[in-house]
Amino acid sequence: MINLKNIKSLFIVPEEETKKSEKTTPKANEPQTTTPKTAGTPAANGAFEDKIAESLFKALEKNNIDGVDYFEFKNSLKSLISLPMDEGTRFRSAFATASTMGLNIDILKSSAQHYLKVLEDEKKVFVQSVANHNNTNVIGKRNEISSLDDKVKSKSEEIKKLTDEIHQHQKQIDKLKGEITAAKNQIVQTEANFNNTFDSVTNEIKEDIAKIESYLTTK
Repeated sequence: MINLKNIKSLFIVPEEETKKSEKTTPKANEPQTTTPKTAGTPAANGAFEDKIAESLFKALEKNNIDGVDYFEFKNSLKSLISLPMDEGTRFRSAFATASTMGLNIDILKSSAQHYLKVLEDEKKVFVQSVANHNNTNVIGKRNEISSLDDKVKSKSEEIKKLTDEIHQHQKQIDKLKGEITAAKNQIVQTEANFNNTFDSVTNEIKEDIAKIESYLTTK
């Protein structure tokens, strides 16, 4: 049974191959196939990630079929990559080598399909994980933002209402202060008028008493 290290060696592109592929990357003015943009989501160019590859390879290792299958064929195919032969010859030679160990076309194709299904199942798990992450960190936070927006709007309206009430109260305070000042002035004036009137009347009575004593009292 092929192990994780061997599976990785079958799929990881050597550095020389990576550089070669970079040289053949379409230029800016050449037509390219791009991933459609999602509204509100920035475009992202995918890259081969070792951590993801490691997870996929572990799934393949876990579900490796006993006996000679696609992986053994793939191993034979890779061992011929440096030889001067065309792709068709390389595939036929690799199959001839693997067939000596009991591999046939049906096993080769069915095992390759099996591993495709293993990877598709891993993708489903990944897609569900992305959906959960999206629900928690995107949709959930958007809902939280919406809730906070509603609270901000409600509190802003409340602040406006309270501000208007404060202005009304301030006007009432200013009016009452004016009324107090007017009332105090009125009281002072009334008190002054009373004292003046009182003094006027009492003085006249006192003068009359003095005159009575002067003119009417018998000596």
